[in-house]
Amino acid sequence: MTWQHAGTAVVLALLLVPLWLWAAVASFQRQRVAMNCEHLFGHQRHRPDDGGRSWRQLTFWLPGTLRCLGLACLLVAVAGPHDWYDIELVDAQGVAIELVIDRSGSMMNDDYVLDDRRVTRLDAVTDAASRFILSDPSRSARAHDTIGLIMFARYADRVCVPTLDHEQVVARLDRIDAAVDYREDGTAIGEALALAVADLESLQESLQEKRVERDLSRVVVLLTDGQNNAGEISREEATALAVQLDVKIHVIGLEPASLRSEPARQRVRSERTKLAAMADATGGVFFPVGNAEGLQEVYAAIDRLERTNVGQQPHRVRHHWSVSWFRIGSVAYPPLLGIAFASLVLASLLRRSLYLSPRAT
Repeated sequence: MTWQHAGTAVVLALLLVPLWLWAAVASFQRQRVAMNCEHLFGHQRHRPDDGGRSWRQLTFWLPGTLRCLGLACLLVAVAGPHDWYDIELVDAQGVAIELVIDRSGSMMNDDYVLDDRRVTRLDAVTDAASRFILSDPSRSARAHDTIGLIMFARYADRVCVPTLDHEQVVARLDRIDAAVDYREDGTAIGEALALAVADLESLQESLQEKRVERDLSRVVVLLTDGQNNAGEISREEATALAVQLDVKIHVIGLEPASLRSEPARQRVRSERTKLAAMADATGGVFFPVGNAEGLQEVYAAIDRLERTNVGQQPHRVRHHWSVSWFRIGSVAYPPLLGIAFASLVLASLLRRSLYLSPRAT
């Protein structure tokens, strides 16, 4: 059995139950004397020692004891006693993912449409990435995914270390702005990738130090709309590091909604070829995207691709004694709240009927 933290007030109140019981006994002692006196002076034909004590006198303590029992059960229920039941073994899936997202100045272009309104590329990415992170709450496998977040423009920044707290990652993602200052603008793809690979390697080493037997699948999901033109680490060097450490890289190549000039189309095709080669070298996939709907479909596809079985774990359910039957040893007891309610109601009924003081009648 596990107990939730019970406040000092609850513990002290529970210690007062014996005092209440003592007071109840004293009260019923006085009531019994009153009943004896009434019997003696109201019926002169009987002598005090005509017969033994009545059943009411012998059980005068019952209503007060029931009230104490009800109070004790209520106080224990407040403390939150519970235990855990193992329901069944379920497949536990999980993967360590680093989201690496471009925040260069071009991500401020509002050439994407989301929910019938024009939005910037960064807004469309934020919406799609948030859906990917949170996924469907009914799918328990998502709870085992470790997700980190890196943003980059001229420099790469670790926004959130890999964590199981997905809400925290989304909160950090929502606060990201594009680099509007020319001193921050740029596209350091290689540096961002190297930082993501280093984070994933650190996570693996941390698990090994803790002797966690888990063959961790590690994935980087890179999203960019530009060419590598900043940073001290080249894209090729970062890709080689990922291959060496067995880190897969999926690449989402964000394209303008429309390309009118031939030189612009050629630049996009050239960049697409380089990004595809980088993903292919690590066992990943390159996804070209030209609109918000396609962006959401790509993240959904990556979500389906990256489901790694990490063994079976018992699905455990918390069993609260306050509202469910529980066992102590080999004896089963009804819920504490049920015992408390029944005891208090029965005590009140007995006080108002069978144990009503003769003076009240």
